[in-house]
Amino acid sequence: NVIRLNNYEGKKIEDVKKELTKNKVKFKILGTGDVVSQYPIGNQTFSKDETVFLRGSNYKFDKNIFMGQNYNFTTGICKVMKFDCKISGFGKVSEIIKKSDVSYELKLTLSGKKEE
Repeated sequence: NVIRLNNYEGKKIEDVKKELTKNKVKFKILGTGDVVSQYPIGNQTFSKDETVFLRGSNYKFDKNIFMGQNYNFTTGICKVMKFDCKISGFGKVSEIIKKSDVSYELKLTLSGKKEE
């Protein structure tokens, strides 16, 4: 299922939430207020199987949002926060090394059983 994803920057998060819910699009919102960044960027085609990441104007970042998350989620957070993230390994985030306020090194380790 592919849809055209709107550009939500500058719009109220509550309004965007209603629209995405109505269209049955998965999303993760960081903060409140107006959308200041989104990933994937707007005005392009988007698979409904993926997650849209939105960052609000009122958000205090906590690096622990990465812990235990998978590669796709981690990549989405890095892009919406406009962070330079170096991701290594497979599985879920197990270690976070803060390089600066916008640069992180994230190590993923496989957790759980290998699927056969």
